[in-house]
Amino acid sequence: YRLSIDSPENCAELILESVSRNRSYPMPSNQLYAVVLKLIELIYLIWDEIYGELFNLCNIQERTTESKRLEGNYVFVASAAITAASFFVGASHSDQLTSDLSVTTSIPIEDILDFSSVIIEQVLATTADE
Repeated sequence: YRLSIDSPENCAELILESVSRNRSYPMPSNQLYAVVLKLIELIYLIWDEIYGELFNLCNIQERTTESKRLEGNYVFVASAAITAASFFVGASHSDQLTSDLSVTTSIPIEDILDFSSVIIEQVLATTADE
């Protein structure tokens, strides 16, 4: 099959559908998806802050090239957003979901966790400022 993945939102939907077919998670999927969409929106609204934190965490020097490559990696962005959303919606099962995401997407679990932790920190910092 050839699927057109033209946005991180579409990618997140496909990934969630894929991991949900293999395992049932005791968290409401429609609520999880709604939070994922909001997080993806936030990621791109405050991309520079998230990007800076992630690259500081990973100690990467080539920021200009890597930023565009990472920003366009919808699978990575969607996976991190799904993991972060699962933390907010059903934290007790986010570890299993993250593991399944890693298997499904072939992205190392540590990378997904690093990116999602930066997202969670930014969400908490944003809500603390309000």
